[in-house]
Amino acid sequence: MYTKESQQLDLWPFEFKGQTGTPLSFSADGFKRPVAGIVYEGGTTDSGVPLGGLGTGYLELRTDGKLGRCSIFNDICPPHTLDVSFLAVSAGEEMRLLCLDPPEGLRGSERILYWGHFPMADLQYHLDLPIQIGLRAFTPFILGDAQMSNTPVVLFEIQLTNIGSQKLSGWVVFSFPGPRAEPEESFFSCEIVSAPWSGITVRQKHSSSYALVTSAPEDVLTGSYLGLDPEAWMGVATGKVPTAVDTPGVTVAVRYEIEPERTRRIRFALAWYCPYFKDSSGEPHTHAYKRRFDDSEDVIKLVIDRWEELQRRTLAWQEVIFAEDLPEWLKNALVNGLYSLAKNTLWVISERPDNWYLPEGFFTHSESFTGCPITETMVCRMHGHFPILFFFPELERTTLHAFHHFQLRDGEIPFCFGSPTGMREPRYHCQHPLILDNTCR
Repeated sequence: MYTKESQQLDLWPFEFKGQTGTPLSFSADGFKRPVAGIVYEGGTTDSGVPLGGLGTGYLELRTDGKLGRCSIFNDICPPHTLDVSFLAVSAGEEMRLLCLDPPEGLRGSERILYWGHFPMADLQYHLDLPIQIGLRAFTPFILGDAQMSNTPVVLFEIQLTNIGSQKLSGWVVFSFPGPRAEPEESFFSCEIVSAPWSGITVRQKHSSSYALVTSAPEDVLTGSYLGLDPEAWMGVATGKVPTAVDTPGVTVAVRYEIEPERTRRIRFALAWYCPYFKDSSGEPHTHAYKRRFDDSEDVIKLVIDRWEELQRRTLAWQEVIFAEDLPEWLKNALVNGLYSLAKNTLWVISERPDNWYLPEGFFTHSESFTGCPITETMVCRMHGHFPILFFFPELERTTLHAFHHFQLRDGEIPFCFGSPTGMREPRYHCQHPLILDNTCR
C-alpha cells in the first residue's frame, strides 16, 4: 500500500500552494503569466462550473468531483440533478472513484482542489495511491465567435503521473448515466464507434443522441453505466465492463501503463444532440446547433482535431483579463460572471418560413432556470445582456428584434417574454414565445 513517502512531481493543471477559498494569484497550464482565482476545497460549495455554451444546455461539474445539474437532454427548467460519480482510476486491483463521498462499498479521493474559471473546471485529486491525477474539463466558449460557442460538447483531459517507484498499470473509467428514461422515450440503441475516436453513441427517437468517446488508440472497453454498483466499478479493474441492451447510460474505460516519474494524458469527449424540445405550453422549438450538426458524432468530428485550438482560444480572453492591473477578486468575477450564459440561455431557430425570427434565430437569457425562469424581464436584462451586446452582438440583435415584434401600437414594449405560469403582469404586458416551467422538456 502507498505510504505517501513519494515526492510529488509538477502539479497539473494548476500549481497552488496558498490558502483555499480566497482570491489569489497562481500559475496554471496554458497561461503565460499568473492567473487570478479562488481554489476551493472539494465539497465546500454547493455547485460548480456549468460546462456548456450559448444555448447548448450544460453539465455541472461540482467541487466534490461529482456531476450535478444537467440540462443537455432538454431538462431545461429546472435542470435535472444527477448527483453521480463519473470518473475513476484503478491501479492494479485498487479502484478509486475521483470524488468525495463515493457510493457505499467504494473508495474515493482523500482530497480535491478545485479551480473554476468558466467555462473550465480544473481539479487535482489526492489519493492514497502512488499516482497524481489532474483534470481539465471545458466547453469551447470563445468571445466573438457565437457559432463555435454554440457547440454541444464537453472536453475532458486527465493527466496521470506515477509518483511511486514501480511501474503502474490500470484503467481510467468514465461512466455517464445519459438521459432520463421517460416511459414514452424508453427506446435507446447503442452503437460502438471506433473512428475517429473509440467509444459509444447512444441514439433515441426524434433524432436525439449523445456520444462518449476517447482519444486512446487501443485498449478501450465499452459497456453500460456502472451507477451505484460497487462490483461493477471494481470489475473494471480486471478488464470487465457490464453490458446491457437499451439502457441510456454508458461506460468507456482506457487502459494505461506508466513508468515511475512518467506522465500520461487521456482525453474523453462528451457530445450531445437533442435538437427539438417543447416549452410548457406545448410549443415546439429547435436548438440553433441543429444548423451545424446532424448528430452527436458530427460534433465529435468537429472538435477532435481542434482540441488545442479550442482550448487556446478559450484561454486567450481569460489571459487578457488576468493581465490587467486589477484586484484578484475582480479578475475572478469578470471571468466567472459569464457562467449564466451557459446556465440560463436558449438559442432557437425556426424552420417555418413565415416565422418572425431573424435568420440568426432568437436568443434569450432567463433570470434563472433553477429559481425564477422568467425570460428577459426589463429590470434584469439591462445587466445580464451587456456581455451579449459586447461579445455576441448578432445575438443581441435577435433579442431586440423580439422586443420590436411584440411592441404594442402605443409604444409599450413587453416587460418580459415569458413567465413560469404564463400569467400577465398586472401593469406590464408579457409576451411568451417561450414559456418555461417544470414541465418544459
